[in-house]
Amino acid sequence: MHKLLNFLLFLGTRKDLKINGTNQTVFEKCDLISTIEALRNEVVHNGSWELNPKVFIVRNEGVDVERFMLFPDIEQGHLATVKNRRHFFGVGEKVNDILPKIHMAYMNRVLNTAKALNQLDLPAI
Repeated sequence: MHKLLNFLLFLGTRKDLKINGTNQTVFEKCDLISTIEALRNEVVHNGSWELNPKVFIVRNEGVDVERFMLFPDIEQGHLATVKNRRHFFGVGEKVNDILPKIHMAYMNRVLNTAKALNQLDLPAI
């Protein structure tokens, strides 16, 4: 615990940053950032979005037309849950459709974050 405390004092925490909470940056608390954090935590701690991952294949006259995975249901930036159960896919949203949208929205926030950091009056190191 002592090493962790020293580490946090050295680097600080997100809440201590001047830019924390700034709109349209990666430091704004919003559904997009919460979704990314929830997915990251799910993959890091559980290894995947579901116990037995599935790839669905759409065929037309014996030819593969599309392959996709389903995106987990998200409610207010968090994986949908009922009691202790997660991993619902009732919305039927495809990863192929949602991931590019998440990526573009996040990259716009990264650009806005860089602009906001450049505008901060920070002491030179």
